[in-house]
Amino acid sequence: MAALVAGAHSAPADAVVPTAVTAGALGPRIAHGSRVYEVDVPRNRLVRPGRQVAGRVLDAQQGGRALWVVTSRGVFVMASWDPTPRRVGALPHGLVPVGQSSVTDDGARYRAVLEDRATGAGRRVLVRFADRGGPPAVRRLRGVRGVAGVTELHGAVWVVVSGDRAPWGRVIAFDATTLEPLGGWPLPGLPAGVARRGGQLWVTVRRPGASRFRLVRFDPRTRRVAGAVGPLPGVPSSVGIGGATVWVTTDRTVYRVAAVGERVIGRSGAGLLFPSVVAAGPSGAWATTRDGLARIDARTGAVRGGPAPFTAHPVRR
Repeated sequence: MAALVAGAHSAPADAVVPTAVTAGALGPRIAHGSRVYEVDVPRNRLVRPGRQVAGRVLDAQQGGRALWVVTSRGVFVMASWDPTPRRVGALPHGLVPVGQSSVTDDGARYRAVLEDRATGAGRRVLVRFADRGGPPAVRRLRGVRGVAGVTELHGAVWVVVSGDRAPWGRVIAFDATTLEPLGGWPLPGLPAGVARRGGQLWVTVRRPGASRFRLVRFDPRTRRVAGAVGPLPGVPSSVGIGGATVWVTTDRTVYRVAAVGERVIGRSGAGLLFPSVVAAGPSGAWATTRDGLARIDARTGAVRGGPAPFTAHPVRR
């Protein structure tokens, strides 16, 4: 999941300020309030009236041909062949998603870390919902302060966190079925974003107060950092992968990194304020910015059409 909170001073009167943005096989989707909007890609606009869901949207994530939407009133799945929201469960009371959630490639399972914001106790748990319904699997996370993201690889769920038990960040593995802990391994800095490609995890790490960061490649099979790019200037915010390109955002820059060869191949930044990559493919990436939704070309790094405001327009089919 990638989220954007835009200042009201920069938003048009009819703007849709998204709480969640996701893209995948179903195309880009933007969630706002209790609706999920499609994106008319050629015009770079949202399609009204959007799909109504019960409750306020907290998270949205795609996997396979399924769209998972988490709201204040339940966890829902929308399939490509039946876009009607189907409720498969509910979040434990008082818990909301934090960090980047994920859905399995077949769209059958949703995983996220939830935080207790009702009591202020800071309790965090890892949950897994299945599209067939039933109670979620839940595992308490102890000694965790921050969460960068969660994904599934090699029969395990991998959670990238920062916490009190290690000076920097770490990667924790859990059994994909039981969520029993399998171990934890250190990272060379505090993590900000995570993505996966070809059985590897790509994580941005930065030491507190540093003006530069590194993009590291963590190998789940060897349980160690197997490669790195950087240091690069800026404070990282998100990571996305499309084809052989890793996209990394800071407050004003989008870096394009070659996954093979592990080197920076370009950067974008002109006119992009606080970009966050929400999805990437072989032809480019989608990024949210303070001013709207932007498409960035993978080869040239050019922003196609400029950031389009998050305004929803009726589109003739």
